[in-house]
Amino acid sequence: MSVTSQIVLGFAIVGFIASLLLLLIPDRTKSLLLGIPRNYIFALVILVIDAVWVVWLINSTSLQTLNWIKPYLMGFAPIAVILIAYYMKELLSPRVIGGLLLLAGVPILDTIRWHDSNWRFVVTITVYVWAVAGMALVLSPYYLRKWTEWFFENEQRLRFLKLASVSYTCILLYAALVPLK
Repeated sequence: MSVTSQIVLGFAIVGFIASLLLLLIPDRTKSLLLGIPRNYIFALVILVIDAVWVVWLINSTSLQTLNWIKPYLMGFAPIAVILIAYYMKELLSPRVIGGLLLLAGVPILDTIRWHDSNWRFVVTITVYVWAVAGMALVLSPYYLRKWTEWFFENEQRLRFLKLASVSYTCILLYAALVPLK
């Protein structure tokens, strides 16, 4: 099994768990999603993950003529985490989730770029949807709550979300196990 299919399989498993939560306990899932924007502890954990990931990306990326700035950026990361945690307490969770969505696309696109299967486009489109959603959450964190309320206020929309979630998870599982391996 290739690295590409392992990554896609990992995201398919996460999607499967999210689909199960949505199917089996929709009310609890709604309250969980509505509680995330104000959950400060969750935000701090994801903020640290984001910061470590950014430091790793900066360290592994060639900055050409700006390579001299890398040590300073590495030292600034803990300071940035403390400043963000202190000054951006309001709706920090959706912002750091958006940052995580933006960061998650980097290794996926790096591994899928040269894969010769046409199924790579399914994964590429997924990553770009994540990037747009991540940008929306970073810029307008209240969208997480609005999107959650919008989907859960109508039974037909919720049914559609369940169906779409399960269907797309099955597509990712198929892509990971058959054409991308």
